[in-house]
Amino acid sequence: MAVSREPSFTAGEWRNDRQIARDFVYGELVHADAGARRRLRHISAEDRLLAAVVWVADATRLTLATKQLIIDLTDAGALAARPHADT
Repeated sequence: MAVSREPSFTAGEWRNDRQIARDFVYGELVHADAGARRRLRHISAEDRLLAAVVWVADATRLTLATKQLIIDLTDAGALAARPHADT
């Protein structure tokens, strides 16, 4: 966790890793969100990257869980691929 000294936050408000990661991803990597970038002003680059690791880990776990769900549903006969339009 990192503390933000951004003026619009109450003094000493803590921001968790996911909040920092969200601002990093959407403020710098994807959308160039000005508000997100402003909230990151006093968060070091190292802390931003460390927080982003949490999101990568979450995305990896969710991807693996989704893959396993598809496999389980397919094995149970509850999910089948649609035939390709050309066949």
